Amino acid sequence: MRHEREALEESKRQLALQKEREIATHRALLRARLVAAVASVLMLAAAGSAVFGFINLRRARVAERQTEAARHLAEQARAESEKLVGFLLEDFYQELMPTGQVEIVGKLADKAVTYYDGLPAELMSPRTRLYRGWRWCERRVRSTRPARSPKPRMSPTRRRKSSKTCGPPATRATRVATALALAIFAKTSLGGLRDSRSELEKGVGLLRPVVASGRATRSAKLALGDMLQYLAHSEPRPEDGLTDCIESREILAGMGALDLSDLTAASIYGDVTDTQSRMAQRLGRLDDAEKLSAIVSDIAEKVLEQRPGDLRAMKNRYFSANMQGMAAVGPA
Repeated sequence: MRHEREALEESKRQLALQKEREIATHRALLRARLVAAVASVLMLAAAGSAVFGFINLRRARVAERQTEAARHLAEQARAESEKLVGFLLEDFYQELMPTGQVEIVGKLADKAVTYYDGLPAELMSPRTRLYRGWRWCERRVRSTRPARSPKPRMSPTRRRKSSKTCGPPATRATRVATALALAIFAKTSLGGLRDSRSELEKGVGLLRPVVASGRATRSAKLALGDMLQYLAHSEPRPEDGLTDCIESREILAGMGALDLSDLTAASIYGDVTDTQSRMAQRLGRLDDAEKLSAIVSDIAEKVLEQRPGDLRAMKNRYFSANMQGMAAVGPA
């Protein structure tokens, strides 16, 4: 009976241990299921985060491309605006200059420089700095350019024609050489062309290669044509002055001075031709001087038919009549 009782107790004890193991196994199973569930949730969250991150990455890339495109468009718009300002300061100035109404463009040059000075540093690209330098040069050139004065009446004693205007209109400074030449020409003093001859030669020397290369702007060609005329007045020998005038007329004729496709070039052409006629008169070639003065009159009348307010053409009309009268009087 004792052995049976001990065996029964041992069986109960083993049964209790078995139940405890079952309970522990059940608890471990529950924990494993919980961990698996949490891991599944975390995995789904990670997958969702990955998908969301990928979508956001694509959106960020699209937004970056859109931002870059918007910035590129803004740069293009600003570049076009700067080109428009350049047009107003160059071509529009050339159109207003014959009528004497150039103060508006001068004020625009001041506004353009103020605009560039007010730009933040991050917007000052190399091209913007270059445009700022060009606009600054243009403002300096125009601010120092004195007003035009008419040529004096020539006496029968064949006084040499005095200096005329100082400086052509400022051109598009697409090249540093052009800007420097215009600055030199703008500072040429009235009545002091002999003293300014070295500076004029320097300016002409800067513009000649630009025009000869075929890359010169219209303003650069007009400036060279006008500057050669002033150089002719400063030459000690009339023969050299004739050479300068012939070179100038060839440049202006190539721009459309003879067919009047460029009225400004035509006005300067008439002025240069008048200078050439006076050089011929100084050499005693009265027939050549009279023929050239007739060309001046013809060009002036044609220009005034299309642009009645052209001041230079009006002056050319007077100079032509003056020169024809002097040629008719003959040698003193």
